[in-house]
Amino acid sequence: MSGESGSGKTETTKLALSSLVRLAASAAMSSAAAAAAGIIAGRVLEAGLLLEAFGNARTVRNSNSSRFGKWQTLHFSASGRVAGCSIAHFLLETSRVSSHPAGERNYHIFYQLLGGASAKQRAAWRLKPQAEAHAYARWTPAEPPLKQQRGAMAKEATPQAEAYVGGKDDAAGWVETCSRLTALGFSDAQREAAFTVLAAVLALGDVSFKEGGRGRGGSDAAAPAEPAAADGAASLLGVRSSALVLALTTRRVVAGGEAVTVHLDTAAAAAARDDLARRVYSALWSHVLGRVNEALGGGGGEARTIGLLDVFGFELFERNGFEQLCINYANEVLQGWFMDALIKREQAEYAREGVVCDHIEYPSNAEQVSMLGGKGGIFALLDEECRIPRGSDEALVEKMHAVFEKSRPGLYSRARFGAGAAGAALAAEVGPETLFCVRHYAEEVQYTARGWLDKNRSAVRHEVTELLAGSDYPLLSLPFGAALEAPPLSTGQSSRAPSVSGVFRESLRSLGAALLVTQQHFVRCIKPNSTKTPHSLDAAYVQRQLRYLGVGAVLEIGRAGYQVKLPYASFLGRYRCVVFDQPGLLDGPPREAAERLLRAAAGKLDGNPDWLASREAQLGTSKLFMRPAVAAALDVPRLAARRRAAVAAQ
Repeated sequence: MSGESGSGKTETTKLALSSLVRLAASAAMSSAAAAAAGIIAGRVLEAGLLLEAFGNARTVRNSNSSRFGKWQTLHFSASGRVAGCSIAHFLLETSRVSSHPAGERNYHIFYQLLGGASAKQRAAWRLKPQAEAHAYARWTPAEPPLKQQRGAMAKEATPQAEAYVGGKDDAAGWVETCSRLTALGFSDAQREAAFTVLAAVLALGDVSFKEGGRGRGGSDAAAPAEPAAADGAASLLGVRSSALVLALTTRRVVAGGEAVTVHLDTAAAAAARDDLARRVYSALWSHVLGRVNEALGGGGGEARTIGLLDVFGFELFERNGFEQLCINYANEVLQGWFMDALIKREQAEYAREGVVCDHIEYPSNAEQVSMLGGKGGIFALLDEECRIPRGSDEALVEKMHAVFEKSRPGLYSRARFGAGAAGAALAAEVGPETLFCVRHYAEEVQYTARGWLDKNRSAVRHEVTELLAGSDYPLLSLPFGAALEAPPLSTGQSSRAPSVSGVFRESLRSLGAALLVTQQHFVRCIKPNSTKTPHSLDAAYVQRQLRYLGVGAVLEIGRAGYQVKLPYASFLGRYRCVVFDQPGLLDGPPREAAERLLRAAAGKLDGNPDWLASREAQLGTSKLFMRPAVAAALDVPRLAARRRAAVAAQ
């Protein structure tokens, strides 16, 4: 399922999933088997809705935008019964946890917690009366895009109005999420622990810093501006307050073979706090997804499977960063798979018909995929820069200019800053030294590499690993405790963790391996307009989506090969009038008659072209394959013969 945000990918996936599991349940051989299948089917549907709470958010384009990609595999028994389901995810947008754009919200689950928790729970989880009081849940309006998108809403967008998503308020969503956790096997204690950790993420966002004196080397040292906020966050994380403050305000480094504690300034401490919040939420997400897969039974032993891929569509915004490059790389890879599938189907038909096709040059986006994710590509350079002690975003872009500007001139370029150029306004905001452009299969995109190194590093600081390994909550202590036991790269890192982009690329490779052994079907989801207005079709908007979906590849592949494919009976019926003066040519087997007709028609044209020798046309087992130019040339004598017949009939 592919399409831009809000086009209906998630809803389409849910409908397909629902139809498959219900069809399988109805095919069960006995009432007991039907009941068992019904339970699994219900869990599969509930699991998808639960993951929406933790992985979906309101954006300016979509009230329920999936901020992760997922591959759901239904496993079937020999009798056709659903035996289980497994869910793999790709690239959860963890940056949204600590910062979301104006006009958008954090993940739904935060607002459900704030809108639906009881008074007792609110006190235990240290929740404030209004969502606006929590920094990570704060909502700021974006005008005019958000207002335009919500044109049907009579009242102005306000933080209070933001409590409603897709016609459902957050309090109702809280009740449903709690019910789904129970249905999927979470005990009361496990559910309580998950929500406590979730509340801890909110509490971390409310920890601010002030200058607390001079650190080592004379630098300004950060300290919590409100110690009570740090105490509350530590309590919810299940760690000591002093340990939390130490992890947020200091960093251990090796200098001259000696471990030295460096005090962070307020900006670095705030960055460490945000990083910790993202790590905690990522651990919570992995915990929930793992428990969901356990509840769904996996079914890995069953060979019969149907997989559904719900993945983010091609993205192009005013400001495109690390997330957009990963998303657009995924779409480049998916476009390559789509084109390969179309080409293989085309070639399979040629093989069945005995048609030679080794001379056909098909379109390909392999160069784009290689430039982004191949050896020496953009992601490889990013990983390399992350390993350099003093690596920077600016140095990364300079390396990309040096490597790709001459080697890939049609695919890579520097940003343009002339009058009216897209890079002019953004350069003033992020700096021109971090901007570059990539020509994708869909369109050219200008990216800013600001903050890429921080986002790409997945290795957790030793202080953070040590802190969370000591948490009272197993969902934190178990994964971080395991990381603590792994051999470290250095004092400042806890494990030889691959980069974020590396993990993402590997997941795409694994997905590709799975798709290679399947029969693939592609569903393209399209929005008729960007304002959610009924009975309105914006042709330019739809055309852009078709381009982003790579639908043009269907035409390109068709043009590369033989677009005109006519069964011999159809060919003879259409062009027999060309040789009415030579009726004997049409005698005999259809294939031979078609060859004689084709050669005779060519003889009536200037130059007497030999289309068969030049492979502009080929004779298959049951069809004649022609390029459009051949069909157009044949139509000249055909139309002339029809005109003569019309005159004679008069």
